[in-house]
Amino acid sequence: METNTLIATSAGNIAHNVEPLKQWLLTSGVGEMQLILLPGFKRVLVVTESRKAAQTLMNKGNELDGVKLRYTLTDTEGPMVHPGEEIGRLKVPPSRRQLLVSPPTSPPPEFDFSRCEGAPPVSPGHKASLSSKHTSGEALGHHTLLSSAAGTITIDPVENAESEPQEPMPHTTLPPKSIFDEE
Repeated sequence: METNTLIATSAGNIAHNVEPLKQWLLTSGVGEMQLILLPGFKRVLVVTESRKAAQTLMNKGNELDGVKLRYTLTDTEGPMVHPGEEIGRLKVPPSRRQLLVSPPTSPPPEFDFSRCEGAPPVSPGHKASLSSKHTSGEALGHHTLLSSAAGTITIDPVENAESEPQEPMPHTTLPPKSIFDEE
């Protein structure tokens, strides 16, 4: 079977003395080729642009002294065959698996939606600590929380807080009890 790649072998290791093969290939006039030296296998692969170019080399192969040419089992893919392709890159195989991400599950039917979290606890000394930080010379309601060389954090009251309707904070429901929860 004809392919676009030939295997060159000889009695010695052709990969160590490739110059005679190179000269013969350059004078053959079949176009661009790529030589792949395989010294461990005592072979040289000759990748041509097409099967027709490889067939032309095979027909002229008897001109080489002591070098045998044979076809490889399959065509060689790469930049010689497909010029736009990058050298030395493997293609990512097509994905055969599709991963679906489902939304979180709904709570079970027996879940009690009326149970809600309470408001966060407010320590009784918290409001007093704000008013105790009030320094002299500041306007009424203007509080300095932190003053340092890097900057100052102050709290100013909102004047029109009564005129704007305030929306209640949404409450987060408790998750259902797990079998691992302790009573």
